[in-house]
Amino acid sequence: MAAAMKGQVDALVAQISDKKEGQAALEKLAKFAQENGAEAQPFLAAAFDKVMEATGDKSKNVKEAATEASKAILKCLSPFALEALMPALIAGMSVKAKPPQKEATLQIIADFATVNPKAVGFKLVDLVTPVSELTCDIKKEVKAAAIDCMEKIASCTGNKDLDPFLDAVVEAAQSLDKTHKCVERLAGCVFVQNVETPALAVMLPVLTRGLHDKAEKVKRTCCLIVD
Repeated sequence: MAAAMKGQVDALVAQISDKKEGQAALEKLAKFAQENGAEAQPFLAAAFDKVMEATGDKSKNVKEAATEASKAILKCLSPFALEALMPALIAGMSVKAKPPQKEATLQIIADFATVNPKAVGFKLVDLVTPVSELTCDIKKEVKAAAIDCMEKIASCTGNKDLDPFLDAVVEAAQSLDKTHKCVERLAGCVFVQNVETPALAVMLPVLTRGLHDKAEKVKRTCCLIVD
C-alpha cells in the first residue's frame, strides 16, 4: 500500500510543471492529502518543496491550487515534520523567490503557527529573521502577509512575560525608527519565566539593531536586557 501511495504522489508531482495538467495535479494532491494524509505523510513531506515552488507560478489558478495543496499537506503532517519542511519554507522567503511565492509561504507559516505553536517555537531561530525582513517588502501584499506572519510566530515563544511587548517587537521589525521605542519597552519587561531560545529569537532582531545603534543609551539598555 505504501508503494502504491508513493507512486501516486510521485506521479502527481511530476505533472505539476506541466502547463495543462499542473492545476489539476495540485488539486488532486490536496484531495489526496485530505483523504490519506496520516498514512502518506513521508511521501507528502517529500513532495512539499515542489508544491511550494508552484506557488510562484504565473498562473493565478495554479498559484491558488498550490497554496491550497500546501495547506492540506501541512494539516495532515505531524508537528515533528516541520524540520523536514524548513528548507522549502526558507527558500520561499528568499530574495530569489517571486512575490506570490513569498506571500503564500508567509500565509502557510502563519497558519501552521496557529495550529502548532510549540513546533514553530522551536524553529523561531530560523524563521524570525527572514519573516521580519519581509515586513519591509516593497510589495504591499507580501508586506501585509509578513506582518500577519510575524504576529503569529511571535506568539509561539511560550513566554507569557513577553506577550504584552510583542506588538512593539512586530512594529520594530517594520521600521528602524521604532527600534528605540521597542528597546525602551523591553527594558520594562520583568522576566519571571526562564528566557529560553524561542523568546530570545523573537527579541534578537531588535536587540541586534539596538546594539549597533549610534546612541550609547540604546546600547546600554540592550545590554541590560540581555543581562
